[in-house]
Amino acid sequence: MFYSQTCENIKLIIFTLDGGLLDLNRLRYNYYRSTCETYHKVATREDFSKMLGNMNTMYDHSLLSDYISAKDFNRMVEKDLFEYIKLKPNIKREGVDELIQYCKQKDIKIAVYTTHKTKRAIQYLQLAKIYEKIDFLIGGDSRLKPLPEVDILEVTCQRMNIDPSHTMVVANFESMVEAANQLLANVIYMPDLVPASDKIKASVYKITKEELYKCYNTFYNPGNMALFVIGDLEAEEFFENVKKANKYDMAKMDHEITRIYPEEPTYVNKKEIITQAPISMPIFNIGFKDDKVNIKGKELLRYEVITDILIMNTERI
Repeated sequence: MFYSQTCENIKLIIFTLDGGLLDLNRLRYNYYRSTCETYHKVATREDFSKMLGNMNTMYDHSLLSDYISAKDFNRMVEKDLFEYIKLKPNIKREGVDELIQYCKQKDIKIAVYTTHKTKRAIQYLQLAKIYEKIDFLIGGDSRLKPLPEVDILEVTCQRMNIDPSHTMVVANFESMVEAANQLLANVIYMPDLVPASDKIKASVYKITKEELYKCYNTFYNPGNMALFVIGDLEAEEFFENVKKANKYDMAKMDHEITRIYPEEPTYVNKKEIITQAPISMPIFNIGFKDDKVNIKGKELLRYEVITDILIMNTERI
């Protein structure tokens, strides 16, 4: 589908949990392929990728449908997958922490869609230590129509009160791209099990060379970095070697990074917000307004430590 897309003025990014933030689709596929081999069937990444989108129906017409019911097989996969990840919880995809940090710095909301049940998805996010950084989560057990229907993405935008034109969908399978196109949202493709097909390439936002250079020169810049050295070294000699080893023109790159901090009023905008949405699990958030804004350094660290101490034992609430 052809329509104008942009990466400017993005206020919401929608990720997939499976294959987007966490490397779950690869583990799912390996489990599926291994089980297929037991029945002398050959499962390909391409076919499995087309099955993604709805936890309740993805195995209905699989190679195993004549041997194991889709419901029973899905239950087996989810149970064994979670037990495995509890032993090896380092399942974040490369760059996820940096991407989340970027969103927080730019005040971009983060929403996550998953084919897992909501409760299980929360457990995965907690194991990966990123649950607290997610603003909205919608699971495969919602009563919404599955992808590629637009309902899941539409409800997410409504829940976050952000228009699709200011939303970026980071998709890693075809049905997610199709849904984003129907919503007229901006969409980029993150390769997971298979590279982007020609159909997907024609439907997603095209990042230009200039945008890539702008991003690189903004974040990979000495003005945005700190170098720590410990050891019995001669400081002048060491830094001289660093400059010689650097391939870039340090004088051109070494400039202060412009950071934009929006003005935050001291008053509370709304005391209470209640939103009705067809999701499987109610979500409750409570916030406290702090009138000290734009603090940094040791003062910011002190506030973060105090906040952690105050709320660290409130999980049962």
